[in-house]
Amino acid sequence: MVARLSKGPPSYRLRSGGLPLRAYDELIRYSREYAAASGRSALAGKTMDPIVEVVYLVLRLSKGDVRLRLGTLARKLGVESRVLNQRFQALYGATPKDCQIRFRMEWVCNAIRTSPERKIGSVAADSGYSDVADFNHAFRKYIGVSPRQFQEACRRTRTAAPLPDTTS
Repeated sequence: MVARLSKGPPSYRLRSGGLPLRAYDELIRYSREYAAASGRSALAGKTMDPIVEVVYLVLRLSKGDVRLRLGTLARKLGVESRVLNQRFQALYGATPKDCQIRFRMEWVCNAIRTSPERKIGSVAADSGYSDVADFNHAFRKYIGVSPRQFQEACRRTRTAAPLPDTTS
């Protein structure tokens, strides 16, 4: 999968408005401080693993940005990718890559919900997919329906909503 970039230097932004690449160091620093200060896991009742918490927060705040390489993130945190994957999966029941895709799909669903008239290809490109077939496959796998079906459901609920009474 290749991310489509906006005009300008390729290291700045995804068309979807992703964070500048240089902001990830700051995001990692912020996430470390937050995880250390909060002293509790994002999952209630689970033992906190500070490195895993940092990775979770970075993935969550980046909205699954495709430019965020998990190997690079592991190196910046001083842990091997394999070890990070094992610790992350033990705490969250999914790999960091799965979470990255899930957060990306949440962003896609929100984009479709707020603008159901947009073309699916446009949403796919804005979320970093260069191939609509790959996008459709990933969407169906994580959401359970095709993007078109989801879009149609969003259109129906939007048109079915009653208009507020403005005569009062």
